[in-house]
Amino acid sequence: MNFKEVFKGISNKLLIDFKISSQIQHGTDKGTFREDALKNFLENGKLPKKYTLGHGQIITRNNEISKSIDIVIHDNISFSPLLYDENTQIFPIESVYGVIECKSQLSKEKLIEGLENIKSVKSIAPNDYAYRNDIFITTTYQRPTPFGIIFAYSLGNNSLASLEGNLLEWEKKNDPKLWPNLVVVLNEGIITHRNYNNFKDTIFNKDITEKTIPNSIGYKEDSLFNFYIILMDLCSSMFLGDFQLLDYFNLPEHIGEFYVKGMERFTNKKTGKQARFKIEFIKKVFNYCDSNNKSNYFDVYKKGIGHIPPTWDEKEYSKIVAYLYNPNNYPGLHEVSDAIKFTEGKAPEIVKNVCFPCVELAINEKLVCIPYCYITDDCWEQENE
Repeated sequence: MNFKEVFKGISNKLLIDFKISSQIQHGTDKGTFREDALKNFLENGKLPKKYTLGHGQIITRNNEISKSIDIVIHDNISFSPLLYDENTQIFPIESVYGVIECKSQLSKEKLIEGLENIKSVKSIAPNDYAYRNDIFITTTYQRPTPFGIIFAYSLGNNSLASLEGNLLEWEKKNDPKLWPNLVVVLNEGIITHRNYNNFKDTIFNKDITEKTIPNSIGYKEDSLFNFYIILMDLCSSMFLGDFQLLDYFNLPEHIGEFYVKGMERFTNKKTGKQARFKIEFIKKVFNYCDSNNKSNYFDVYKKGIGHIPPTWDEKEYSKIVAYLYNPNNYPGLHEVSDAIKFTEGKAPEIVKNVCFPCVELAINEKLVCIPYCYITDDCWEQENE
């Protein structure tokens, strides 16, 4: 069997479907039609069942979210979208293999639009590790960044050479980690990257660096076959690893450049509305803890009250990295007499400066303990009406 001839026939059918879609006037319907044509090709026995196609946005544990993506290739066997209906799908980034932006005609404007959508995904990819548990051993991997592909049905008034130049112009302004893995134009050709040191073409994220430049090849009717082979190689090369969906239950708030967990517990006593710390206070706390007083949860409690709860396991709680915000080096609660005032019918009131009790927050994934004595009215944001 000549696979290239088979794919030439499929390619021609996709072009016919595209021409049919061009008769549809409504923009949304037209876009859906062309995306569905590509999805049907990939889902009709071309992609293994573990690779599922969807449409929507991608979210991280830091509550970062991508732009709306035409086609999301994700693992629907181990994980499913967080929200799912005909119009809305939200995918945890750890479940995503890659994304495809689907365009009718690839003008420079549409190319940039697709590149920015891919960038919105790659820029939020977590820099952490994935794990594979076998019977006798656990293997650690760098968690992969989703790949990004732009697929177009035609060049319009453009050319592969001019697209290559447009892509090079965009890439000069962006980090290589954000560059696309492939650009393909049906029945015209593809653009990958070539390493100018060894003149080898590359498609994988780890090999796309500042030493690579866009490289276009006019495969013509073999472009679809080449796209399919590259897509399979990109998918099969990725191990997603495990993650906990529970991480998406308590998403952090964005306060300036910081991701803060734990703010949902606070309300303004006067208005009853949710309150949050000002960016200036968060920054002051984070900068202090980033350079001072790295400790652990066990020692923070021991410093604060002189002992730990009797049910605690010292070894386990000593493993939890924690930071105590205490620039004035206030003493522990057990070191100061009458530090708490008790009044019948009222909540206990801290009347002396001590380093316990504390408010606990996660700031950029660092557990920070902030004694109540440092929290004053001017630390809080005004609520938005």
